[in-house]
Amino acid sequence: NNAGHNFLGDIELVTMKQYLMIGNINIYGMVRTTRAFLPLLRQAKGRIVNVTSIKGQLSTPLCSAYNISKYGGETFSEITRMEMKQFGVKVSIIEPGNFGGATGCINKAGMARIRSEYDEMWAEASPEAKEVFTKAYMDRTLAGVDEVAPT
Repeated sequence: NNAGHNFLGDIELVTMKQYLMIGNINIYGMVRTTRAFLPLLRQAKGRIVNVTSIKGQLSTPLCSAYNISKYGGETFSEITRMEMKQFGVKVSIIEPGNFGGATGCINKAGMARIRSEYDEMWAEASPEAKEVFTKAYMDRTLAGVDEVAPT
């Protein structure tokens, strides 16, 4: 299971629609896929390999939606491991680190997606949030992401 969509944004700015989208991809995609194949995995005494992220272990600013989903993937994998042990099914977790730039995940198209997501956050932000998290703040945040993208 290697579904993943990285997402950046301050807790107060990320929309509920965005939180739900990330959860649907990053955690519920893993749950749906695992459940679909459990009968075959039990029969074959197979192995489940779930890709989460180091961000499923470490909390980082601007990553609440992503971190929550990856923590969920960690927990789901651990519980699946415990429940499936009696059937001889093994569960492994792969927790990659920060590799967005190295893999091209944060390339020109990736930055365009992130900018679009930020535009959506800004459009739906409350007037109070817009006073606190100014457009200049959001532009600085995006510039910071763009700066570290190649790393």
